[in-house]
Amino acid sequence: MELSSPSNPEVDSSARPSRRKSGRVTKQTKFLSPGSSTKRKRTDDEEEDGDSRAHDSTDPEPEDDANEDEPDEELRERRRKQKSKTAAKGKPAAKKQKPNGISAATHTTLVRRPAKKTAKAKPSGVPSAADAGGLYGKVFGGNERLDSVAADWLRRFAAHEANALAELVNLVLRCAGCEIEVDGHDIEDPDNATNKLSDIQDEFQAQNLSEYPLISRSKGTATFKKTLTNFVNTFIHTVAAKGLLTGQLELIENIQIWIGSMSSAPNRPLRHTATLASLEITSALTELARSAKDNQAKIGRQIQGEKKNKKVNQARVKSLAESEREAGEREQQLKDIIKDWFDVVFVHRYRDVDARIRVDCVAYLSEWACTYSDEFLDGQHLRYLGWVLSDESAQVRSQVTRDMQKLYADDKNIGLLRQFTDRFRPRMVEVATRDGDLGVRCFSIELLNILRQQGLLETDDIDTIGKLMFDNETRVRNTVAPFFAAIVEDLYQAKRDEFEGVEEEALQDFEQNEDEDDPEAHRLDWLRLKSIAQLLRSYDTEDDNSVRPIDVEAQIFNDTDDPIHSRVSLATEAFFDHVPVLKHWESLAGLLLKDITRHANIADPSDVPAYIENAAELEAAEQAILLDVLNVSVKYTLRNFATDAGGTAKKKKTKRELEAHAQEQESAAQRLAALIPRLLKKFGESPGTASAVLRLEAVLKLDVFAQLREDSTTFANLLEDIRRQFMSHEAASVINSAKRALLHARNTDELQEVTDGKLSVLWDDTTLTFARLCKGQELSIRGSLHSSIVHALSTTVLRIANLASISNCIEPLEKAHNVSQKSKTKSHGSRTTITPINCLLDIVRRGILSSDSSLTLEEADEVAEDALISQAMNALIFYFTWHVLSLRQTRPTASSSLSDLYDHYTALQTSLRALITSRRGADSLRIQAASLILEIATLFSTLRHIPSDDIRDTLNLPSSARLPSQARKSVLAVFIASERDYARKASKSLVDPAEDTAEDQAETQRQEEEALEAEPESSDDEMDEDEDEDVDAEAQSRAQLKKNKKDKAALLAEQALCQITGKLVLALVGGCIDDDGATKKRLLRNRNKLGKNYAEIVNALEKGEKRSKPKTRAAAASAAPRPQSRAETVEDREEPAEGDEGEDDPLVEEDGEEDLRRRELIEGVDDDGEEAEARVEDLDAAEVESVLGD
Repeated sequence: MELSSPSNPEVDSSARPSRRKSGRVTKQTKFLSPGSSTKRKRTDDEEEDGDSRAHDSTDPEPEDDANEDEPDEELRERRRKQKSKTAAKGKPAAKKQKPNGISAATHTTLVRRPAKKTAKAKPSGVPSAADAGGLYGKVFGGNERLDSVAADWLRRFAAHEANALAELVNLVLRCAGCEIEVDGHDIEDPDNATNKLSDIQDEFQAQNLSEYPLISRSKGTATFKKTLTNFVNTFIHTVAAKGLLTGQLELIENIQIWIGSMSSAPNRPLRHTATLASLEITSALTELARSAKDNQAKIGRQIQGEKKNKKVNQARVKSLAESEREAGEREQQLKDIIKDWFDVVFVHRYRDVDARIRVDCVAYLSEWACTYSDEFLDGQHLRYLGWVLSDESAQVRSQVTRDMQKLYADDKNIGLLRQFTDRFRPRMVEVATRDGDLGVRCFSIELLNILRQQGLLETDDIDTIGKLMFDNETRVRNTVAPFFAAIVEDLYQAKRDEFEGVEEEALQDFEQNEDEDDPEAHRLDWLRLKSIAQLLRSYDTEDDNSVRPIDVEAQIFNDTDDPIHSRVSLATEAFFDHVPVLKHWESLAGLLLKDITRHANIADPSDVPAYIENAAELEAAEQAILLDVLNVSVKYTLRNFATDAGGTAKKKKTKRELEAHAQEQESAAQRLAALIPRLLKKFGESPGTASAVLRLEAVLKLDVFAQLREDSTTFANLLEDIRRQFMSHEAASVINSAKRALLHARNTDELQEVTDGKLSVLWDDTTLTFARLCKGQELSIRGSLHSSIVHALSTTVLRIANLASISNCIEPLEKAHNVSQKSKTKSHGSRTTITPINCLLDIVRRGILSSDSSLTLEEADEVAEDALISQAMNALIFYFTWHVLSLRQTRPTASSSLSDLYDHYTALQTSLRALITSRRGADSLRIQAASLILEIATLFSTLRHIPSDDIRDTLNLPSSARLPSQARKSVLAVFIASERDYARKASKSLVDPAEDTAEDQAETQRQEEEALEAEPESSDDEMDEDEDEDVDAEAQSRAQLKKNKKDKAALLAEQALCQITGKLVLALVGGCIDDDGATKKRLLRNRNKLGKNYAEIVNALEKGEKRSKPKTRAAAASAAPRPQSRAETVEDREEPAEGDEGEDDPLVEEDGEEDLRRRELIEGVDDDGEEAEARVEDLDAAEVESVLGD
């Protein structure tokens, strides 16, 4: 041997690490972490299970007579270290090193670093094969084949059994990171094996390793586990080939005594490594047992074949029978050995405290079940897989669900798995629907799909998994899509089988002769579409709390009542690629347009169309579902056209292919444009179906109509249908869908003129209707209008807001309308002049609540009033946005118009402040009003550097771009109320306001108290988080419903908070708030308490500071670092961007007026209040566009 010969006990003994050397390592480790477990990165309690923790806390340290001087040495080291700590006490914390320079404080940190580097002396990672030598060096050295290494070991075993076995045990110890070894004398005394292993563990435990090879991620550890398991497997097969496995049972028994016992060690590295080796030994034994069984069966077939011969060779039959008996005995012996290893190792380690060990146990048990199904594919062994489905570790649950897929995928195993399936199927379904880990849910769904294919799922289980098509996780929907597609196909086959008297050949002939050119021709695919609609309708229920459905109404990032993606469309996008019939959208449109008449009696069995009509008849709810499916089908099909147009990277399309593809795309657009009016005619009366049809226009390629003049009439008719839907419906979903269709048409340059003409007609009709509704009405007093008038006004203002979002609304809203007003005393009525913009401003004043309790409205009337006011504010923000955009483009504007604009601005700000003052808490209108104040001020801030003096003087710039003190306080009060409301609903704690300065506390105390008083009391019916788990199903359903409502309320509260916070951040960046940084500090106070969305918004304030640099390098060099408080956390300190100086002037208060002026965030104003020479640096085009778009 290279380092020590196993056959020489003396050399082997001397080569082993001495006790003193091990003791030195122990003391050195304690020197790095003197007398305190808190200094360690990973404590003993974190590393070991219950037995290990008890063992580590009670066992004394190893004693050695040769180390009597160690305590004195340790005491000296401890005193030296304590002295160094005392000397360093009181020094300020070293500043973190800057990327572009090294400060003087950094050198202090560098001096102290070598003391920490001694931690690398801990034996961790993979031991070097060259340094270790022995069997470990041969296995991991990579210079020899593993079977050659095993053969060499057998030769040494023949020479000296004890020493060879000691090599094998030492290999496992080395693989655990332990340098302590056993020798031949220890092996010869198996009764003392437990005591010897206990001594090794105590000495090894004292080293306090932070990692060991099996879990190490250091260089060279990627193949460590695979190499170890490959050698163990090869070793067992080599031993079995020599006949030592069953011929000399003492060998495997001694291996079990040492390695099997080591698998129960409290020390985790030893336990994990020995468990892995033991599991691999068992795996090799199962392979040998399977081979023996196959050999026995083969011999049995040979015997039967020999007996079938006319002349039986009795001698050969007798010899084969003897071989068969020996193979059976050998299999039985291996089964006994396997059982011993299973009982000694697996039964105890499958529930180990370490999840890694449990994962290995699960993986190996599944492997044994596949390899040796006769022994392990029974309830006695498979129950362990069922039990770990409830394991607390997601990694273990993920492993067992993946391994069970392999078992169920083999058709030969199904008969043996039925009993296990009946017992644990409910748990599999529960994991798929309710598991907290997303990956585990997806693996479980895939497992249940295999069970469905094997016919092992009940109908209720299939429906439960099918409802996951409406889960709120995209990954879950994509995973369940193949499952849902299979259900659709099963339902289609069932409908097809219901055709009584129709032969299968007749159906096949009908399917082959279907008319592809006529979309309304009868097709068997209509049965599949009917099945899709029927399943989606039955699964789209929210009463089953085992499914977490998509809550479209709570899609907080959708500002309209008409979400772009409905529940059905999101589900359809997931299974679109798995249902081929959806790729033929014209067939789906033909089914929707077909007027199906149900046939009571079908006399002719060959009348297949009559059977199809009876089976494919759609109900109203199913038609609405298929319209959403049609939207997805059209969108994905046309998108695939665009994707396939350029070909692939390897094969480009030829010119002829490109022309044919373009022609096909144009033809598809023309066919779709022809179908939309027909669909609107049939489904335009219902808001839900009309909205779905209007969404089809958004995916229509309108360039076709621009290129083909003969289709201009078709496009004009399409616009007229959209206009008719816009004006005839009151539902917000239809109005918003029509708006998107008009915007899509307006974005095509060639068709913009035609679309603008249609928009002009819409503006005239809408504003005239609005003026007629407003005539003679008291719009500024809440509750003064009849509910029908309020409803009509709300719908009309909604149309105005939608039109203003896609076209310039200045002229339509400022245009005066002469509306006739009937008189009781005269035959003809008088005429009244009404301006829409003035009416909108009056409507906003309806939001001011009166203190008179007698004016309280009904709840329905309150909701209607608030909806009207909200729509009016939405329209007004677009009005001011278009004005600012027009002024920035230096378009000539009359001074009277500018004066009117300023008057409208001041009137609106006064109304909004009064509205905020009259309401309390996180009222939705209150938040919207505060956001509107901030947004308009931010818009006006972009006009500070407008070249026209008349515009600046008329609009009172820049004063009008700054919030007055009272407006700022009102907005801050709304922010505080929103902050508290979200914290209460989301169960989040806020930072104590005592951390603010005394001046800031005095300024915000009134708003804090006002917001606190306005908070509603917590309802008594909120879900108790400590609810008893043993309640009945109905109580669980109610609790789940309450939880869903609570989660939705928290999401909406977070949306409201982020809305007002975003407006505040924009106002601060634009210099609209001048309060010496008090508002900014208030926004940053709870940055780490209110979630990542809020933190990301307020972080924009500090990102703006990072981009601001000193004007000269001299100024940067003279700037001294700002001292940091000891309480400042690491998370609060951000490294400056590369190239930034990252240092502020210590003489200027941070975020004060002078600091903001130097960073060009506010105007320079002299003592008289006049505008100084310093002006705000103009926002770039991108920032202005983003502000206007917001």
